[in-house]
Amino acid sequence: MIRREMLLGCVVVMISGCERSGPSLAQRQHLRSLDIAQAESDARHAASRGDYALLGIGGVGTYVPGIPDGMRLDYLSPSDVRIIHGTSDMISDDEHRALQNKARNYAKRYNETMVTLRRRS
Repeated sequence: MIRREMLLGCVVVMISGCERSGPSLAQRQHLRSLDIAQAESDARHAASRGDYALLGIGGVGTYVPGIPDGMRLDYLSPSDVRIIHGTSDMISDDEHRALQNKARNYAKRYNETMVTLRRRS
């Protein structure tokens, strides 16, 4: 169990990194394209393809919104969490703050749906 947590920590550090200048234009466009109203539908579509990965918010550690605290250890393997590109624990400007909030809300709704779908599978 400790090895798994250490491996996850190493992967999170390698994936998230530090973005000193904020997200790239492509990452901002990706964040802008997230449609909170489509999150549940997107989760169902992914599950229909056998993709049960949860969405995480990048940073020094990965935050996975929308799952019950007691379930966190069940979902923290690197292959079970996909970080939303452009998210970070470093906010570069007001637009990035708004996009971070949008990504967090999208991930919360997506993950809540995915947890339910995972239980049924």
